[in-house]
Amino acid sequence: MKLFRFAAILMAGAALSACSSAQSGGTGGPAVVPTRTNIGGQTSHVGTTYAATQVGGAPGTLSGITVAKSTINGQPMWLNTGAQTSIAGYESANVLAIGGFNNNALIKGVSGVLTTTPLTGTATYTGRYSQTTPTSVNSGALSIDVNFAANTFADTTAGVSVSGTISGTQFTGTYTRGGLSAPLAGGFFGTNEMVGAFGNSTVAGVIYGTTP
Repeated sequence: MKLFRFAAILMAGAALSACSSAQSGGTGGPAVVPTRTNIGGQTSHVGTTYAATQVGGAPGTLSGITVAKSTINGQPMWLNTGAQTSIAGYESANVLAIGGFNNNALIKGVSGVLTTTPLTGTATYTGRYSQTTPTSVNSGALSIDVNFAANTFADTTAGVSVSGTISGTQFTGTYTRGGLSAPLAGGFFGTNEMVGAFGNSTVAGVIYGTTP
């Protein structure tokens, strides 16, 4: 089984920040790197290293652990029972979201290039939710109806409640399942992705979906 390195910083709460950089474009001049926006905490990845940065605080490593990547019910997960690590994730070319626990400490965040596609009318995003606690993992299908005119969204999945409000290309709301509830934050990425992370001291995870 291929091993992945995961370095994480304890999340202190929800926040929003943005960063951008540029790199040399050779004879064609500087090439601008698309701005990545961090939602609900900052996440980053270089190769197989994943990280979350403490909101409002100086970076500092909580732990450097080896985590085996696996799949549970079709959901990518990083698990290390010895280190009490259970982290759900979603990654595409446009966005990375993580949510879970490392040694019972909350880790969550979304980082990506927000969409430039006009968000109008209504849409249904189908994908998955993944919920973790310090002792359990649950995952399943998810369908979210979005009304961009009303700036609202809500799921239609039995047994799960995902709902909230939209502001521009980002959203906030609440995730609830099995009597556990946590604040949710995320955004719209690429041309058809809706991705968010949720978490508190008892439950954490990710939601994601795409339109056709």
